[in-house]
Amino acid sequence: MSVPKSMQPIYDELEPMLTQFCLDHLNEEFVPLALHLCEKLCRKRPSPLARGGLQGWACAIIHALGSVNFMFDKAQTYFYPAKDLADYFDVSVSTGSTKSKQIRDMFNMLPFSLEWTIPSNFEKIPFFLPLSLLY
Repeated sequence: MSVPKSMQPIYDELEPMLTQFCLDHLNEEFVPLALHLCEKLCRKRPSPLARGGLQGWACAIIHALGSVNFMFDKAQTYFYPAKDLADYFDVSVSTGSTKSKQIRDMFNMLPFSLEWTIPSNFEKIPFFLPLSLLY
């Protein structure tokens, strides 16, 4: 995927924030999803990333992906509380969750959405059948 030229500086600023957070606090599976979501937000017309602080958008991107992948469930190995996420990006919990909701609505992100689920959660998708069961 590509990012429009006008949005490239914003993407270039968000990319290391998202990557570093995922590697330090979640796992490497979140990195491509976070960058993919950031790219999609950059391509929206008009892009919501052009308004508001980038720290808030970085928090919201992680929050949206975390919501889909149960990041706020203590049973997950990559559990990370919403308050700690907001604190990490130096934004309010309200800012992160409000922008996250906007993103999730924009892209119809729901738990177990194939486009937004980390690969290790595929086996947990209720309608996912391993190919071996089909033959």
